[in-house]
Order: sequence, then C-alpha cells, then structure tokens
Amino acid sequence: MVSTWAPRRKSTGFWSDLAQAGSSILLISSEMEEVLGLSHRVGVMHDGRLTGVLDRSQATQETVIRLATGGSQ
Repeated sequence: MVSTWAPRRKSTGFWSDLAQAGSSILLISSEMEEVLGLSHRVGVMHDGRLTGVLDRSQATQETVIRLATGGSQ
C-alpha cells in the first residue's frame, strides 16, 4: 500500500513554507510530476541502489527515467 496523504495535499505552499524555514522534507513518490514539481534534489534508485542524485536543474523526466531503468548519469 502506498500512502498518498502528504503529496496529495491541496496546497503545496505548506511544503514550500517548511522548506523555506530550513526543514528537510523526504518525498517518496512514483508520481513524476509531483517529484519534479516539489523537489530541490532528486535521488533515483534502481534495483535497490542509488543510481544518481540530481539538482532540480538536472532533473528532467528523461534523466530520471534513464537512471531508474539502470542507465548512467
């Protein structure tokens, strides 16, 4: 079962406010739009291993999919 409470909140301002206050937020989601829309950095895993950590400027749908399917950064 995947919890969907946190990413599905109506207002993303809640998360932005926390981040601006200096809080770290760990977002785990299979929804690409949410990940790219809310994250400052994106960690990508494949077969239980971290395959890359991307700054938001590097994190495109193509790059994330390549890393998630075993490709290299």
